[in-house]
Amino acid sequence: MSPSTRIASLDYLRIAAASAVMISHAYVLTGSPGHDIVMQATGQMDLAALAVDFFFFLSGFLMFGALSRSPDRLRFARNRLARILPGLAVCVLLCIVLGAVVTTLPLSRYLSSGETWRFLKNGVFLFTPSLPGVFETVPYPRVVNGSLWTLFYEIACYAVVGGVASMRAVWRVRLFEAIALACALYLAVDPSTGPNALSNATRLMLFFALGHVFGAPSGAWRALIVVAIAGGAAALLGHAGWSKLSWHLAAALICVACLVIARGVDAYVRGLPADYSFGIYIYGFPVQQWLAERQWVGDPGTFFVCSMILVLPLAALSWHFVERPAMAWVQRRSSRSTQRDRYAAIG
Repeated sequence: MSPSTRIASLDYLRIAAASAVMISHAYVLTGSPGHDIVMQATGQMDLAALAVDFFFFLSGFLMFGALSRSPDRLRFARNRLARILPGLAVCVLLCIVLGAVVTTLPLSRYLSSGETWRFLKNGVFLFTPSLPGVFETVPYPRVVNGSLWTLFYEIACYAVVGGVASMRAVWRVRLFEAIALACALYLAVDPSTGPNALSNATRLMLFFALGHVFGAPSGAWRALIVVAIAGGAAALLGHAGWSKLSWHLAAALICVACLVIARGVDAYVRGLPADYSFGIYIYGFPVQQWLAERQWVGDPGTFFVCSMILVLPLAALSWHFVERPAMAWVQRRSSRSTQRDRYAAIG
């Protein structure tokens, strides 16, 4: 399959992954995180973590195609920012407006608080969880939009792949094979007992790198070989190394399987007319926190359904009035720039 070929079935996988994050958060935000089905099975990761791993795997895969179509660094950076930044900026502003409505503080004090204005750092990918007086009595307190923490790492992965955009594809793939192995081995020997900035970066880069490898010719086999080598190395490190890495490798196999199946059934699938996945991802958490504070629904299943009913219109508005227009504007600017360069070359 050509790198430029769109895989329509990925539309459904993106929606499924964004919904999985909300399902997992439904357990956490109603005070029953241990009941998450993946957490019950593994004891180490929840459904949201698996969905985020898949998002990074998918992102690495798509970036291989993007660089195969055009290795231009400026265009790459412009397109990536156009896809994320406008929708994120509007979401951050709406979170501040929501905070003004639900805060327990007087409005003047809320607006004059430095904490309110520090929340704007989320718009430039610097995760800042809280707003003053907002969501202080919910089961997961003082976190307004907990999903935004991953976006810094997403931009970091884009920076890495953009930095080697001019490298020949075969060498770039080998580089990302080495990066994936290095990340896996670090996770196997990581002495920390819980998530931290370095372990998060290593884990997410592992999946991004494996996805990039998957995008290459015979990429599925390449990715499986990397996983097998990492698993063998972890086994040699003993029980501790294997127990730390095994669930990451299982998640990697799930990611590979999903992409293989998506390619296999793509001829029979019609793509969706819109991509609401990013909107679902960025609006899901604050809407669920708002519902938790209202205490309108109790069990996680009903909580998820009710929150999704509220989130889908927000995701649709974000796509149709923010995300898609921003991407179209950047594409038009890019096309005009290319035409000017062509005419200048002729002249």
